[in-house]
Amino acid sequence: EECETGENLEQNDQVWVGLLLAMSISSLLLVLRNLLEAKLAPTIQPTENYLVTMAQIFRILMGQGIRMPRTWRRRLLPGVWILFGQTLSLGYSGTLISYMAHPGLEEAVDTVAKLAQAIRKGTFTCGTIRDAAEHSMLRNENSTIARLLLRSMESDPRNFVRGDLEGLERCSASNYAYIAGKITVDADIRDERRFIFAKDSFQIENYGIAFQLGFPCIEPVNHKILQLQGAGIISQWLKHTILLARERSHHEEKRFHPVNVGHLQGPLLLFCIGLSTSAIVGLFEVIVARLTVKKTTWPASNYRLYVPQEHECDNKRCQH
Repeated sequence: EECETGENLEQNDQVWVGLLLAMSISSLLLVLRNLLEAKLAPTIQPTENYLVTMAQIFRILMGQGIRMPRTWRRRLLPGVWILFGQTLSLGYSGTLISYMAHPGLEEAVDTVAKLAQAIRKGTFTCGTIRDAAEHSMLRNENSTIARLLLRSMESDPRNFVRGDLEGLERCSASNYAYIAGKITVDADIRDERRFIFAKDSFQIENYGIAFQLGFPCIEPVNHKILQLQGAGIISQWLKHTILLARERSHHEEKRFHPVNVGHLQGPLLLFCIGLSTSAIVGLFEVIVARLTVKKTTWPASNYRLYVPQEHECDNKRCQH
């Protein structure tokens, strides 16, 4: 267990670096907030200004509560930012709940013809491993669907993946169809409910066993393999091997998995939007305040000098 925990920490060292940077930036901004509220803000404007509002937005982000300004025109900036964050959160939650409440309303792309139709509409893309057997097959095929699929693949270099696992990740993350051999892909699938195999195929591939040149028992072994294939024994072996791999992966999924950088993209994006907006408005406030400030001068007649009287008593005599 100690080795497994160590591997998890080594694989996610970027998370620790990100947390250290977030703590450093947060500490620095807290210090700047105190300086703005204590020193800089009164010199620019005696009352509340947008610099203090920027600090209040940061206080909201740090979970220190909310304190809205007294004037309505300065309530606009934090109010709009809070509404923007709530809109994003509620919109995402509503879309997710709507999808969970009405599953299966979208027609599944489960045939080659449907995939070609979706690619023509621009709602789907496809890909495979570069220079693999599937890629070579599409380049050598002269049919309309093959040319359409090849054009969709080569339209973006990101459509070519490095292996089956990366292709399955692209399928689960976007409208992407991964083209590969069924046996190899099925062996890498951990949750079969998340993926759909096409009902038809491009071509029938032949699998064989390689022997040493001059091996004397090629014909008997070949004959026995054909018998096993015809009886369905090899298919049962493949299914049993795939089921064992999936059960092993289910046990691995139950173990502790630390948070990676991809889980923090949404909160960090909202964090940057709020700070960027408040920083821009704060800079605008400083520029406007420095351009419109007026120096107040007092006339000399308003100043009077008061000298206190000192009394020294010596032998009942007072000196002023």
